Amino acid sequence: MPAALDALQEVERYAHTLKVLRERHPEKSERDLMESLATVKEGDETIKLIRTRFEGIPSEEIEREAVKAVREVRAEAAG
Repeated sequence: MPAALDALQEVERYAHTLKVLRERHPEKSERDLMESLATVKEGDETIKLIRTRFEGIPSEEIEREAVKAVREVRAEAAG
């Protein structure tokens, strides 16, 4: 897929996301909405990065390690 088409699709996707955010949170300022959009975009980029890094590793193994990490963090936080 050409880079220009990818960029256009990304702009359209985030424009739609911003529209949805406006509908769900009409009380928020434009700045707050843009910060929310930036958070969504950062999450999307993180997901892409994770998929690339863990490509070829079975999802069950990834989930097992993720659960283990969460439990370790919770144990540390508990005391």
